[in-house]
Amino acid sequence: MNGVSGKRSRHRFECKPELQMLFEFANTVPQTLEVRSIQEVLENLRSGVQVERVGWLDNEFQLFVAFSEYLNTLPQDFRAAVNSSAINESEELLKLGSFLDEDKFTSLQIEALEEKVKDYKSKAVAIFHKQIGAYETLRILSMNLRKLAEVGAIHQEYFGKKLEVIFGLTLVEYAYLDGQGLIRRTPNPMAEVLDGVEVRRIRICLVCGKLFWASRSDKKCCSSEHAVVFRKRLSRENQRQNASLYRVAAKKKSQRIHTKRNKRRIKS
Repeated sequence: MNGVSGKRSRHRFECKPELQMLFEFANTVPQTLEVRSIQEVLENLRSGVQVERVGWLDNEFQLFVAFSEYLNTLPQDFRAAVNSSAINESEELLKLGSFLDEDKFTSLQIEALEEKVKDYKSKAVAIFHKQIGAYETLRILSMNLRKLAEVGAIHQEYFGKKLEVIFGLTLVEYAYLDGQGLIRRTPNPMAEVLDGVEVRRIRICLVCGKLFWASRSDKKCCSSEHAVVFRKRLSRENQRQNASLYRVAAKKKSQRIHTKRNKRRIKS
């Protein structure tokens, strides 16, 4: 039986490319963001931003600036994932910003300049809204995949149960009426990728904490390097917990060696 189970544990199951992509996106999310939602972030930023009464656009632009500063405190790969949602708009903003920085306007061009500034702020706010949408999407993606990894560790307890009980509405498809009164549905791409996936193979690396796909059932780490680190940790922990047993075993071994030497001496 042990030989059969050993073969099963070494059997490889490939990961869907789409699911692997979800892992890569989710692994850009710092673990602190699992708790801190975008609503909490924005509330904190608003408390630190002096709100003006000149209008919604200026207030949103101030939040864009504050959010950009906040993003700069987070890991680079996560910033890149958030900013990739508005890469085209960002390029337009850079061009417009360089135009405004030329500082070659005369008094006759003040009105045109004001329009350019307004256009600049509008594009910045559009980027801001895409950024906060991407931020929250990535955070929820990471949170749900990690919850799935927890479910996978004890998957037998969830057989036959509805997962939306655990995940709220993040894996549920929405139905709505369109402008003609026809029923339409908005499918969730994440739900489509996860359909038919063996949940126990979604795991969290025991060394670095990143999500990964366990192609083998006995795989506990995301890479062979981390597997070596984990085995060393286990060995050290095992030695620490069983130090007294190791001492007794070492003492008995020393006694056996000493006894054999004494017998040799007596025979000689």
